[in-house]
Amino acid sequence: MTLSLDTLLSTPIPPDLTVDPDLVAALQAGEQDNLVVKMNAGKPNQNIKHDPALLNRLNMHLFGPVRGAELGRLSQNSDLPLLDD
Repeated sequence: MTLSLDTLLSTPIPPDLTVDPDLVAALQAGEQDNLVVKMNAGKPNQNIKHDPALLNRLNMHLFGPVRGAELGRLSQNSDLPLLDD
């Protein structure tokens, strides 16, 4: 999923959100290591493709084990019927 900077900056942050410094460091390191550039209508389009294990850590931290696991399955988008499990 690609989100615009405007969307990211306008997304509300829950007041009880805790910061995991190790998770933040891993995400920041991944911004350089996992940068992917694709051409879209003749223009370069940059995306960051983080490792699925890192995304799972992020989902679990933000949404807890149940919702985090569901979100992880959605982002795989290879077998949506798993959501019925």
